[in-house]
Amino acid sequence: GMVLAEDGKKMSKSLGNYANLIPVVEEFGADSLRYFLLSSPVTRAEEYAFSEKMLNEINNKFFNKITNTISFLEMYGVKNLELDLDNNFSNTNELDAWIQIKLNILIEDVTKNLDSYQIDKAAKPILDFVEELSTWYLRRCRDRFKGAEDELVTKNLLIVLITLSKVIAPFTPFMAEEIYLFVKSFANVKDVKESVHLEDWSPSRDIKDFSILEKMKQTRQIVEQGLSLRNKVGIKVRQ
Repeated sequence: GMVLAEDGKKMSKSLGNYANLIPVVEEFGADSLRYFLLSSPVTRAEEYAFSEKMLNEINNKFFNKITNTISFLEMYGVKNLELDLDNNFSNTNELDAWIQIKLNILIEDVTKNLDSYQIDKAAKPILDFVEELSTWYLRRCRDRFKGAEDELVTKNLLIVLITLSKVIAPFTPFMAEEIYLFVKSFANVKDVKESVHLEDWSPSRDIKDFSILEKMKQTRQIVEQGLSLRNKVGIKVRQ
């Protein structure tokens, strides 16, 4: 498909309405531009207007949230743990069980859509997962990193991150490699490769109990209603 200028017209030298590639990459990164294009209707031979605002949004919702998650682990996570990616994930806590199911659903959705060459449909769920990982799972787990479950929750988050790096590798290869190398340097990972791009595709797991998704959905709705009521009467979130 044709990538149009931000004004919706065809990019043209005479109109001067085209984005200069190198400055865009320098400001937003190659991964942001790549994800923007792969998650757009352009992959289905449709027209789509280029948008620096959208690139900035991708950076904030995707890359900055992953970077913040890594920074949090560096500050509060337990370093140099022995990590077996196949056997170390513990889902006895409901938050862990929930993020495991969400990750599994992500793998299934991306796999199914890549197999059918629906590239934009494969890319879009990644943004939602990163949002939930950062703004719900990690925030609810903060106290666990400072208590008796610090090793368990560190291992779980590292496994989620390294699995995520494999899922996003076709879309954002540089960020995928950054996550992968971080986990390698942070923990003693069993059977790890030199690069995420040498890894096999992550298979989905056979998880049958999805009741936790409905329970977590209801919990989040209650929290959102509480925040809405606080907002109406002017009580700040931190109070």
